[in-house]
Amino acid sequence: MIEDRVVENEQKVPLLGDIPLLGALFRYKSVQKTKVNLMVFMRPTILRTKSDSLNLTRNKYNFIRDRQLDLLDEGVGLLSGEEHPTLPPEADYLYIPEPFDEEPSADKKAKDESGITENSQPEAGQ
Repeated sequence: MIEDRVVENEQKVPLLGDIPLLGALFRYKSVQKTKVNLMVFMRPTILRTKSDSLNLTRNKYNFIRDRQLDLLDEGVGLLSGEEHPTLPPEADYLYIPEPFDEEPSADKKAKDESGITENSQPEAGQ
């Protein structure tokens, strides 16, 4: 991504800077040009096993969390006077709750309530 910025600034003495021709002596104009090149370098990593993936994730997560805590200790923060958000400890992050029981579909509920299943025949007299 390439971004070019041009900032034009004009400073002048009130009233005197507005006078045609002579006002140029009381004005100051500046132009500031900035060019920003964002380069992203990607390095592929082959993860052959689930444990490789877990170890890499854990290392990156702990690195970012430790960096956040270091910045808080140094007093560097973006939000002054407020609680700074930090990543939770790794144990909280890696916890995966048990899956929910599958909820029966509406058709299955109706069949259960009527007592009739796909393979059953209604009793005589019904």
